[in-house]
Amino acid sequence: TLQRGKLNMAVMPSFASNDLPDIVAHYHQQYPNINLAIENIVMDQAIDKVRKGRCELAVIFAGQNMQGVHFTPLFSDQFSLIYAANYQSTIQRLNRQNDLPGLLSLPMIAMDKDSSVRRWIDDVLDGYHVEPKIVAEVNQLETLGRLVAKGMGVGIVPNLCRAQMQSLEVSMHPLGERFLMKDVGVVTPVGHGLSQAG
Repeated sequence: TLQRGKLNMAVMPSFASNDLPDIVAHYHQQYPNINLAIENIVMDQAIDKVRKGRCELAVIFAGQNMQGVHFTPLFSDQFSLIYAANYQSTIQRLNRQNDLPGLLSLPMIAMDKDSSVRRWIDDVLDGYHVEPKIVAEVNQLETLGRLVAKGMGVGIVPNLCRAQMQSLEVSMHPLGERFLMKDVGVVTPVGHGLSQAG
């Protein structure tokens, strides 16, 4: 059994709001003497904290700038279109025609341009030659889901947000591997191992 200790970690918001609570609760049952310090921050900040030794590990999507850190993939995540009831018939009609450009041309709630998720989605949209009709930009996936739930437009979110989005009573339409898939994993510093708690 581990003696008293502390584990500092950073976690991207989409993981913190969905899968993390179950994992942390299980960890705490096994190691009740370890205090956890969990920072809910965006990917680039999480990588920087690990790189500078301020966090021992981070759970994030694989990023572009991974110098000075090691990334261990845990699973691959796809993305889904989320929508409220007022878009139901439109989505169903487009689904029957397998019209991905049609889905992507609907009014959209998007993450802000500094978000990695937004950059990835913009790259995909460029490949389909679709200019998104963005009606609002936000900096949290939960806010995106709440605006979609109000019927303002559709959104695109990682599937790992499924429980959070379903709690907002929005529907999800998987866009599949051909649209976008990203690895989620653990980031640790290069050159030295984790503590016993880590």
